[in-house]
Amino acid sequence: MDYVNTYLLLTKNVPSVRRHVRSKKELRLEPQKTRDWLTCKSGLVLSVQAGEYLYCTPRTNIGPYSEVEVMVQAGEIPPTLLHEWTKYGSMDDVFGYIPVSLVDTTIEMCGGIGNGNDKEGLCSGS
Repeated sequence: MDYVNTYLLLTKNVPSVRRHVRSKKELRLEPQKTRDWLTCKSGLVLSVQAGEYLYCTPRTNIGPYSEVEVMVQAGEIPPTLLHEWTKYGSMDDVFGYIPVSLVDTTIEMCGGIGNGNDKEGLCSGS
């Protein structure tokens, strides 16, 4: 199942940085509004982000995405996948350009997306 792209499509993000030009000399940057955390049934909590200024492929605000930016907020990556995850970052930092297929596999191994994220019907059989 394509958990990540479905989640990103349904949670709709805004660009990580919006540019507002007030005059030819002034450029003001505003902070990003990020997506809510994705919670797996096992308790693993991930911040999964994608957009024009984030570590993802493609670097646009419209998916589908092949790579995304992820940070583990709580819980643990399954030990059998930990080596694959550490190729893209460390557990105390942002994982950049992590393949959607690896995130989907992780979510699947963690029981799928938990009920806390099921407002849009993302969890089949829930």
